[in-house]
Amino acid sequence: MKVVTMSNSNLTLGIRMWSPDEMSWTQSSKDVNSNKVVYQIKDLKRNNYYTILINKKIIRRIMSDPNGGLVFAYKTNKNSDEIVVSNKRTP
Repeated sequence: MKVVTMSNSNLTLGIRMWSPDEMSWTQSSKDVNSNKVVYQIKDLKRNNYYTILINKKIIRRIMSDPNGGLVFAYKTNKNSDEIVVSNKRTP
């Protein structure tokens, strides 16, 4: 996973789980203002749909590219956010 933030951003990540079908981590920040974070994940199943959940809420479904990668953006937050990227079926 590659993470891109603003140059003055303070981001903390905690990997919770990492498998071919599901990845989850927490993110938190000490930034005074919310900043954009861009996540790039590789080595996924090619041309498969993945669901992005933040704090157990579905944010979007996105298809991995032909190389098995996907990119999505979120924002920093003083509270800890749980992010899950999964290609398992959601209820």
